[in-house]
Amino acid sequence: MRRFVPGGEVSVVLRFATVELEQSRDELEAAKHHADELDRMCRNLEAEKETLKSTVEGMERALEQKETKIERSLKDMVSLKEDMDRRLFDKEEELQNMR
Repeated sequence: MRRFVPGGEVSVVLRFATVELEQSRDELEAAKHHADELDRMCRNLEAEKETLKSTVEGMERALEQKETKIERSLKDMVSLKEDMDRRLFDKEEELQNMR
């Protein structure tokens, strides 16, 4: 048989609500902490992304400079070969004329 205690049931409900409220506060605090960690990670990743982007851009510029240098060298080589071929032809003609 159940005894009636004035305010007893209300007291139990209030204690239960208080425990739930404390648990909810703890969960909220943990969620805030997790969100702060994620925010820090995002900022760090963004900074790393910018660093990598800058590095890639620098490497692309260096590659373009090397490509330009190689193209210039190839043109110089072609020009040199043409000059050598022309001189060789002239010398061969000169030899032919001497005979």
